[in-house]
Amino acid sequence: MTVSLSLLGALLGAAFVSMFELPDYQTYRSMFDVTPALNDILFREASNAHVYGEFGYTFFVSMFKCISQDFFYFRFFSVFIALYLKLYFIFRVAHAPSIAVVAYFALFFYMDSFLLRQSLAAGIIAIALLNLVRKKHLHYALLICIAAMFHVSALILLPLVFLLRFELSKKQALGLLVIIFVLGFIGVGKYLGLLIEHGWLPSYISSKLFRYSINNSGEATGLLRGAVLLYTCGMLCYIIVKEKIKMHFEHYNIFLWGSLYGFLFLVGFNDFGIFGDRIFRLFGVAYAVIFSASIASFTYSQRAYLVLPISFLFVIISMLLIPTGRVLWL
Repeated sequence: MTVSLSLLGALLGAAFVSMFELPDYQTYRSMFDVTPALNDILFREASNAHVYGEFGYTFFVSMFKCISQDFFYFRFFSVFIALYLKLYFIFRVAHAPSIAVVAYFALFFYMDSFLLRQSLAAGIIAIALLNLVRKKHLHYALLICIAAMFHVSALILLPLVFLLRFELSKKQALGLLVIIFVLGFIGVGKYLGLLIEHGWLPSYISSKLFRYSINNSGEATGLLRGAVLLYTCGMLCYIIVKEKIKMHFEHYNIFLWGSLYGFLFLVGFNDFGIFGDRIFRLFGVAYAVIFSASIASFTYSQRAYLVLPISFLFVIISMLLIPTGRVLWL
């Protein structure tokens, strides 16, 4: 049932998105066009320029181009695979999967539908988190390294496995939330520039961060915005009603650490907008799960009639977070 629902959701989602030319469409199409097919690399000595993406992504493109040279089908297949992995994770882990699916589609799917490298990495991260839930730590680390071959920022999730050794009390979790906001007021994104300047980061990562910094999206986004308000409320709810959630959700501590860790990048790195937001989006499925767990804690059971009003609520919130013209498809 889990596989069937995930396949159906991924198929419908990918088919729907494929009808639109969303932001970054031309960028990814250009990357696709300049990447040679794998058979050309092996037998015709074509070169593969990894400046257009990490090795895993360019290899994925090269393999697909052995089957089809049409970017439309590649885009459909990429969105389908990434979405299937995330939905599979949600149906396996979430206590109220229908609510979690609604939360994911309303809050995260729009960006995931056109940021193909990051979306594929996030899909692999979802399976890595599933292994983390099952206490397969070595599998988790291996999958994170594979995800980093699609988007190098995935490596940031490696420390999460060590944080899970500590179980946070309600007061400790609230204290960490306060500390994250203090870091947000200070703005820690600017210190990445010092790491780049002193050459303390690998050259590939430094070049990526430098390109982000000179991009218009690299400017500060600030703390007074809808996304920060929404996810702060979600985090507070998840922490405050801890006892009720733990009654029906055994993985509470894993998702508490995961959500706090992701929140650190959204808030703490708000002075380096594109970096903080992109890292935060890697935790999208985790936030969908904690939203569903929090809502389910107030109902004590998953009730189908809640899905429609919750869907409407998440869509309205999404349209407030993103300019309305970009989410009409919701």
